[in-house]
Amino acid sequence: MKLLRITIMGLILIIFAVSGEQTTESTSEWKEMLRKYPVPENSVELSLKDFFPKKEDEDKGIYLYKAAHFAYDKEKHVIYVSNWGLHKIYKLTENLKFIKEISRKGEAPSELNYPMHILVDNKHRVIIDGENRRMQIFSEEGEFIDYFRLYKPYYSFAVGKNGLIYATPHLLFPINDKPAESIIEVLDLTGKVINKFGEQIQFPVYTPINNNVLLSIIGDKELIAIWAYFDIVRKYDLNGNLIMEKRIDDKLIKDVAEHNRSDIKYKDGVITARSAIRGVYSDGDNIYILMTYPRLAILELDSSLNIKKYYWSGPFPKYYAKDFFVTRSADNKKMFYILTLGLEANRIEVYSYQ
Repeated sequence: MKLLRITIMGLILIIFAVSGEQTTESTSEWKEMLRKYPVPENSVELSLKDFFPKKEDEDKGIYLYKAAHFAYDKEKHVIYVSNWGLHKIYKLTENLKFIKEISRKGEAPSELNYPMHILVDNKHRVIIDGENRRMQIFSEEGEFIDYFRLYKPYYSFAVGKNGLIYATPHLLFPINDKPAESIIEVLDLTGKVINKFGEQIQFPVYTPINNNVLLSIIGDKELIAIWAYFDIVRKYDLNGNLIMEKRIDDKLIKDVAEHNRSDIKYKDGVITARSAIRGVYSDGDNIYILMTYPRLAILELDSSLNIKKYYWSGPFPKYYAKDFFVTRSADNKKMFYILTLGLEANRIEVYSYQ
């Protein structure tokens, strides 16, 4: 089982460690995990169909270095990648053809410093946050529009067609020490918090990962919230009313959650925890959950938060993913775009099935 030791040494280290910084595990441990968690019956096997960057891209100096997140504009069929280590944004076609770079390293408005999360709103504007605790807004052509300050670190973001940003604060106060905080905040495009909602869960041990909640918008009306280190998934309407809460019915996720409830350790800024969930994405009424250990796997949930499908592929043990999205090919097959980091390269991989 993947173990994470997380040392809280500033926002960037927190973000990378908590979202899945690679750890060392032996091949024998990995093989044992494959035996313990076999592929479920009636699952769908995925195969690699394409990837970026290719050699011809790298020959032109186009490559990914610690790329952290990406976003997909469904209407324009373009992809934006936050190339964290290069302090810039890449814009690509759906077919993984490079279009352009957006911005450059710097502290001034329109410049980026370790860009992390990236969003595309209903007006096709590109919204980016980074180390300097501000969100910058660019047009789809890469022209700078505006920025606003963030007054706390956030773990996950989603943007609705209402133009509002839904965000989960990175750190919450322990429930026993202070009044319970809401797990989700709603921001407008000036950075003003206009709503807060979502009851905090009381875990046996308070740690900074207790509110590592991943968000995704379903259509125009609903929000999915999934705990990255536990087995809890909730659905809200966009006003913050809880629609339902369930436990994810997957053996690996449940075992990870049970370990983190009973055996998690947090002392002197160091957390020892297990992780299973890397991301969440919504497409239509379907919700997708990304896992990458001991194999690449994607759970598809229905609108009632029950598992419909299990998609999988079998990468090597030092492979993990940071972000993903789902779309469909011309022949209506589901295409899984996954931002990965393996032994060789940080790249976008596209998976589908026969």
